[in-house]
Amino acid sequence: MGDSANDLEMLQAVGCPIAMGNAAPQVQAAAARTVADNSHDGAAQAILSCLE
Repeated sequence: MGDSANDLEMLQAVGCPIAMGNAAPQVQAAAARTVADNSHDGAAQAILSCLE
């Protein structure tokens, strides 16, 4: 999961890229899904969704 341009290479390398809700537009475009922002438990949502 990522939220800024420095995360783009990582997101392109993984099987299920996840963008945080506060992510830059180009990061959200590179992601398979977007979760809530950092202030609203987005990281927890991303982790839990991978465990389902």
